[in-house]
Amino acid sequence: MKHVLVAAVAVGTGIVCGCGQDRTKPAHATPTTAAPGEKNTPAGQPAAAPASQPADVAFQDKSGVRLQYPSGWKSQASDDFVLLLVPGDDPKSRRRIRLDVPDLPPHFPGMIRPGLVQNGYLNDLRKEHPDLNVEEAVDRNVPGASARLVRSAFQQNGQRYENVALIMIHADRVYILSMITDADQLSATRGVFDRVAASVRWTK
Repeated sequence: MKHVLVAAVAVGTGIVCGCGQDRTKPAHATPTTAAPGEKNTPAGQPAAAPASQPADVAFQDKSGVRLQYPSGWKSQASDDFVLLLVPGDDPKSRRRIRLDVPDLPPHFPGMIRPGLVQNGYLNDLRKEHPDLNVEEAVDRNVPGASARLVRSAFQQNGQRYENVALIMIHADRVYILSMITDADQLSATRGVFDRVAASVRWTK
């Protein structure tokens, strides 16, 4: 079953926002060459990038965020996420990396906090996976943003799945970078997720 994020954010006096609707279509992604690794070369000769090192793909959304993802992952059209990535060699896999920029209700500046977003995000996940277990929820250092990493797990069809979400608040907007994967592909998918998270930059 396709996982759909509808993050509910409680604000101020109990206003609740059903997010993940009226999605902004992703901007056109353009490739950019990844920095080559260091290599000893004769003086005056440039170091060549390893032939096995593919270029990353750059993505920028008009909401004010940009990032990069490995070219081995492909973007798919989505009505629920501004960016939905799937493995290029297995597009039907349950493995997903997603970026959501939910719409928020009217609120005073500074009232949206990571804890509120976390609660709404987990409540939404539990609607689809009642056995959801939160295994980690910690603040993270993301330049220019308040951020929290939330890691949870659930069972489906006898198989364990893990969901990791990096909740970021920048310029009073919420950005949720998340991944879902089965246990067999956890290490590989988490490596790509962390790489994408480390590339996040703000344009506004």
